[in-house]
Amino acid sequence: AVARDLPWARAGVIADGSLTITGTEMRVRLVDRRAERTMIDARAPLDRWRALVDSLTYGTLLALWETRSPLAASLPRSALPRTTLGLARFIQAEQLVAAARWEGAYAAYLLAEETDSTCLLCSWRVNDVARWLGRQPDPARTRRYLAHIAAFPADYQSLIRAGQLPLVERLDTLHALTERSGRFLLGWFQLGDELFHRGPLAGRRRGEAIPAFEKAARLRPDFRPAWEHLAWVSIAEGDSIGADRALAALDRRGPVQDAYSQTLRLLMHLGFA
Repeated sequence: AVARDLPWARAGVIADGSLTITGTEMRVRLVDRRAERTMIDARAPLDRWRALVDSLTYGTLLALWETRSPLAASLPRSALPRTTLGLARFIQAEQLVAAARWEGAYAAYLLAEETDSTCLLCSWRVNDVARWLGRQPDPARTRRYLAHIAAFPADYQSLIRAGQLPLVERLDTLHALTERSGRFLLGWFQLGDELFHRGPLAGRRRGEAIPAFEKAARLRPDFRPAWEHLAWVSIAEGDSIGADRALAALDRRGPVQDAYSQTLRLLMHLGFA
């Protein structure tokens, strides 16, 4: 599909593959020639060759996603869906979040979780997006991913645990996370969100959220929630230049689709006026 639809110079992934049959076993290797890394190295009995097809599809889909999303490199592989369909639906939900389409993202994460119940990250994302929609996180989901938190890498573990801590400790944990992992987008975004919405309850200025959101926007310019929150806090702080810049960045990325996001955008423009 890549060869047919895209010039090679623009292809996200250029793969070299090999198939080896030894006795009754097949081995398939797929290497990303551009990134010089192995995408798939799988074995299966000859009579279970379809399992290798699934592995190839899954590995190719994940490799393509990594070329298109700065978030992909930090994804916790052991907490992702294990099936190709589950991964495809998870990626669709990730795209909806990046576009600040909150209602659509919530439904898409639920569908990904339903498609592949092994997806711990889906469960965490469902609860996280629920907060933006003013819904209470599902305690059963929280217990599930906390019980398997070892499946997440250290940065995600800090981020997930921060949500369970009292406010001052939560802010301290998020500050430590961003200092330790300066390119972890979700760490910066979560820090900004806590400072903006709850920072004053801990004696912090609301405006302290601005550098965190600016960092998130620099790390991923197409991540609309960062611009959305940057506009929000700039308006609240009376920073007309910063607010105008953030709203313009949002508008350049096209109209929003769902009713919740449309209402939020209109309220921000009204607040700016």
